[in-house]
Amino acid sequence: LSGLLLLTYIFKHDPITASVLDIILFAVFTIMIGIYEEVLFRGIFQNAFHEFFGEDSKKNVIKAVVVSSTIFGLCHFFNLLSGGNILSVTIQALSAIAGGIIFGAVYCNSGKNIWPCVFIHGFGDGCSFLHSGILSGKTVMDAINEYSIINVISIVLYLSIAIYLLVNISKYDYKSPKIGWTQIQLNDRFDNSNRTPIISKEGEIKDEEESAFDGYDS
Repeated sequence: LSGLLLLTYIFKHDPITASVLDIILFAVFTIMIGIYEEVLFRGIFQNAFHEFFGEDSKKNVIKAVVVSSTIFGLCHFFNLLSGGNILSVTIQALSAIAGGIIFGAVYCNSGKNIWPCVFIHGFGDGCSFLHSGILSGKTVMDAINEYSIINVISIVLYLSIAIYLLVNISKYDYKSPKIGWTQIQLNDRFDNSNRTPIISKEGEIKDEEESAFDGYDS
């Protein structure tokens, strides 16, 4: 979809009135949007909800993705304070919720690697702003206010992709201990003893004494 927006922009032949410096600043702006919003909403908020709901099942992982993405989308209503009209901002917020679910699922499927989300987010926003004519004298708020009922089609597309990605979260290993807070939880289960937790192939937690007797009949 971002590629189509980019191609549409190329063939619209809108005169570019921005200076070279403005173009560079625009590129930096889109990159920073991707970094800032992904670090905040996926790196911080989504991980916080992973911790709150737990990561022991796909259901709990999906909860964390959906809740953090909903907060991400609702934050776009702050654009009303900058002159956005209610219809356009509502459509933008719904698009952001659906897009946030996609980013959250990509984040999980990539082993919690934030950079694919940063790239997709920044590229998508950049193409959207270009299509709206931001280099031809329009502002970001002008671009937002161009959202209309036709953009609901993109929301349906985003939701379809989001649902598919959530259902097929396959690279996310729910049972393996994660570095950080999960490892602390594992240590607490062993009462800070000197026994070393061992993760079996089935995901069961055993200590060294228990694993030593595996394979022997009583």
